[in-house]
Amino acid sequence: MSNISRKPNINGFLTRVWLAVNVWHLISSSLNKFDNARDIIFNMLQKLSTTQIETIVTIMWSIWKAINLKLWQQVSDSSVKIME
Repeated sequence: MSNISRKPNINGFLTRVWLAVNVWHLISSSLNKFDNARDIIFNMLQKLSTTQIETIVTIMWSIWKAINLKLWQQVSDSSVKIME
């Protein structure tokens, strides 16, 4: 079995989080326009309000934390818990 098949499939999870916090419409255009994280982030920083940026950064941190918990401690957080 390859390493790729052992990685958790998080795409559906991430989509549920972004849709549930109602910011998918804010980030999807940047995701479609750019192909690297730096350009995506700087584009959003230029176009979004401070409140929108704070929300997105907080969710990004929560997602990062959830991925690390799953990867290193085999603890799964639901998308609902991440949004709390």
